[in-house]
Amino acid sequence: MSKLFKKTLIIIILLFGVMAPIISGYAGWILYDRLIEEYKSKAVAIADNIAQFSLEIILNRDASTLQSIVDQLQEIKGLSYVLVTNQNGEILSHTFAPNVPY
Repeated sequence: MSKLFKKTLIIIILLFGVMAPIISGYAGWILYDRLIEEYKSKAVAIADNIAQFSLEIILNRDASTLQSIVDQLQEIKGLSYVLVTNQNGEILSHTFAPNVPY
């Protein structure tokens, strides 16, 4: 092998060794950021859904119906916990078993 070929090969290997982790890290950060935004938008949509379609149930303090609605929300992929409170902070319904952790 010639000296020029060896130098070029070493430079290419070094550039790849530096650029590959940087590009991988940046791609991972973008993916993480997009997934977090997706979960946030899903949480907002669920909260809006509960607020809009359960207003009468919440105002009538129908806890069993509200709990059944919350239990149905557990079927949504990626959803772990749901906690519904009123404006005073009283817990109306939740998916924590057996009690809400404090």
